[in-house]
Amino acid sequence: MKRNNVLALVLAAAVTGSLMGCSSDSKPESGSKETSSASVQETSSGQESAAASGDSQKAGELIAAWWGNQTRNDRFQKMLDLYAQENGITIETQMSVWDDYLVSIQAAAASSDMPDLMMLQGAYYQEYVDSGLLTDLTPYVESGVLDTSSISDSILSTTSVDGRLYGICAGINSISCIYNKTLLDANGIAVKDNMNLDEFAALCKEVYEKTGYKTYFNYESQLMEYMVRANDAVLFGKDHIGGNSAEDIADLFLLIEQGFKEGWLIDYSLLGSVSSVEEHPMVYGTSPEMSSWCAFYNSNQCAALQNAAPEGVELALTTAPSKDVKKSAYLREAMSLVVPAKTQRQNQDAAVKLLNWWINSEEANEIILGEPGVPANTEVASQITALVDDTQAKVFTYITDVVTPAASVSNPPAGNGMAEAENLLMELAQYVEYGQMTGAEAAEQFFTEGNEIMAAAASK
Repeated sequence: MKRNNVLALVLAAAVTGSLMGCSSDSKPESGSKETSSASVQETSSGQESAAASGDSQKAGELIAAWWGNQTRNDRFQKMLDLYAQENGITIETQMSVWDDYLVSIQAAAASSDMPDLMMLQGAYYQEYVDSGLLTDLTPYVESGVLDTSSISDSILSTTSVDGRLYGICAGINSISCIYNKTLLDANGIAVKDNMNLDEFAALCKEVYEKTGYKTYFNYESQLMEYMVRANDAVLFGKDHIGGNSAEDIADLFLLIEQGFKEGWLIDYSLLGSVSSVEEHPMVYGTSPEMSSWCAFYNSNQCAALQNAAPEGVELALTTAPSKDVKKSAYLREAMSLVVPAKTQRQNQDAAVKLLNWWINSEEANEIILGEPGVPANTEVASQITALVDDTQAKVFTYITDVVTPAASVSNPPAGNGMAEAENLLMELAQYVEYGQMTGAEAAEQFFTEGNEIMAAAASK
C-alpha cells in the first residue's frame, strides 16, 4: 500500500496492556524523523498545577512532537525556541512525515514515554481516550490555567469525548481541491466553487485534453468521508460503516474508475510513494503525463504546496467535489494539540502551560501565521489576518467566505476500528486506481469488510 496507518495496532495493544503491536507493512525509515532541541539553561521555577492534587512541578524538559512539512517545521521550531528562551526551559522537538510520525508514536506508547505535547487528529480521539493515553484537560480549563474563552464551543466539541476536553484545535481547516491556477489560466480553463461530481469529472477531462496534465487522488479516506456526507451518512460510525448499502459509499471509487477509463487519471504505477506535499505530482511532476493539475489536502496544506511549487506557479483553492457540497462541507480541526498521559517525565502541568501560550499568544501566532489552519482562537485569528502572506490570505478567505457559509455539523468521533477500516479503504482505492477492480466492486467489498472490522472492534 502506498499509504498506511499503524495507529490501530498501537491502540489495540494499549487496550490489552501490551502496547507492542506493529504493522506488517509499515516500518520507520532510517533517519526519517528529525529531532532538534530548543535549549536554554533550566530553571527551578515551578508550575502551578490545575490537577486535583495541586502539586507544583519544575518546568524541566519538554518534548513536543508533530508531523508536517518543512514550512511547519521551521515555524514551529522558531516559536518553541522563543518559548524556551522566555521560560528558561529545554524543549526537544520531534518532527516527521505522517506515516513516520505514527510509527514514532507507536514506539513511544510502547515504552510509556510519549511526548509531553503532541499533535493528533480528531478521528483518533476515541481510541486514545479509551486506551488511557490522553490527559483530561477539563480540570485545567476549570481552574483557568488553560484559557478556551475565545474558542467556539463547536470547535471545542471536535476534541471532546463524553463531555471531557482532551485536546485543543491547532487550526481550523476544511478539505479542499488545491490547483495549479497558472496552468489553468494559461489555457482558458475556469474553476468554480461547489462543483458536483459530474462537473468535476468534466473539468478533469478538459484539463487533460488541453494540457496533458492528469488528476491524482490523494487523501482518499478524507475524500470519501466528505463525499458520503452528501448521502446523509457518516463514513466511520461507532461500530459500522456509514450508509445503508455499498451505493452510499461508492462515489469516490466510481469517480476514480471513471478517470481511469477516460484517461485523465494519472498512472499511479509510475509514481511510487507520495508521503509528503513536496512529493506530490502537482509540484514534483516531471512531464505533463506525470503531473497532476490538482491536489486534495486540507486547506492548511496550501502554504506548503505553494512553497514546494516551481517558481512562477500560483496555486488556488476550491471545494472538493460532491453530489451536495452543502451537506459534505464542514469545518474541522486541522490537527489538535494533546497532552499525553503516559510520559516518563510526567510534566503535564508544564505541557499545558505551553499549550495555553501556543493557542492564545499573539506572539506565538505571529510566528506560526496560520500554517496549521486558521487559528481556533478568534481573537488571535483577527490579529494575524493582516500579517499573513498572499497564500495564507487565500486560505483564510477560502475558510471564511467559501466553506463557512456552506458548512454543516462535523462528524462525531469514529469507532475503534477506524484505522484498520481506513487501511482497507486505501488498499481498495489503489486497486481501482490501477484498474484492477471496478468502483462498484471496491465499494461492495469495503462496505462488507469495513462493517465487519468496525463491529469487531466495537465488541472488544
